[in-house]
Amino acid sequence: MVKKFLSTLCISASLMFSSCEYDYDIDKYFDDNHTPQVVLNSIISPDSVINGCLFWTRQIDSKEDFKIVDSFYVKLYQEDKLIFEAQCAEGKFNSAIYPKVGLNYKLEVDIPNYGAIKASTMIPMPAKFKASYIETRGEYVCYDHVSIDEITTAQKSRSVWITGGYNYSDEKYNNSCKYLYTYNSFIDQDNTSQDDTDVAYRGSNVGYEYFIRVPYKNISESTPSSFSTWAGYDISEEALVGEDFFGNPIYGEIVVTFESTTILLITPSDDYDKYYKSLYLQQGHISASIFQKVVSVYSNIENGRGVFAGFSADKYDFKRTTE
Repeated sequence: MVKKFLSTLCISASLMFSSCEYDYDIDKYFDDNHTPQVVLNSIISPDSVINGCLFWTRQIDSKEDFKIVDSFYVKLYQEDKLIFEAQCAEGKFNSAIYPKVGLNYKLEVDIPNYGAIKASTMIPMPAKFKASYIETRGEYVCYDHVSIDEITTAQKSRSVWITGGYNYSDEKYNNSCKYLYTYNSFIDQDNTSQDDTDVAYRGSNVGYEYFIRVPYKNISESTPSSFSTWAGYDISEEALVGEDFFGNPIYGEIVVTFESTTILLITPSDDYDKYYKSLYLQQGHISASIFQKVVSVYSNIENGRGVFAGFSADKYDFKRTTE
């Protein structure tokens, strides 16, 4: 469930200005002799088994889809003890092992005619938070207001992340919070935008896209605070509900019930924090500018690209008390 709310963290961007000059060898990205590298992506947390996917890089101007790594041998270590190994295919592996909080993990993957790639990460002790639903404001469009009174960290980390999602009676409709609105000078400003619409209901004209990142040094000063997010509601839509005697489709209205909102407090490993922050900045969705600083996406994969990163999370579920 937690990972579904995090999938949308791999988007967006922020305008970054620089007075420096950069020289880039763009031609090498269009080189017909480009040597593909293996990309490994694996984000792990205690609520899900350790799995991942592998594929090949491609030329920047290629019209082809990314190609998966057809065959590879994977080894997984927990505190330097081998706990899983398998011959895998079709670009995916699944260990069926849940990682444990506070432990270190290492992956070694051997790819025929390429060599081995390696990466390591850890599952940090989760920070805890005290949160409470305050109220829902609005008329046609409503916003739930939530208070975070205290964040308690179990160990030092680069930051904590606040995000969330909506839970429905049919899980395929579950979605992440698009914006979180708050006034708070102690949190990162990289993913902010201003919108004066519905300020009276939002409580703030400053929106944070998909997440709020609080640097570790600011955690105590950032609370108590409150924020708002769009309020979930029942979904009504036309859908296929059956067939008639002749096999013709019958359509009707179905209602997918909104059940609750989940607010997540994520404690990231250093790898998770560096990867997702750099990925957000690299996307550059807000503005394309000649002054925009080029941001390289963080990778901790030895002899390859991608990321192997761990995180832990505390969560608060609520459903508004007004309709």
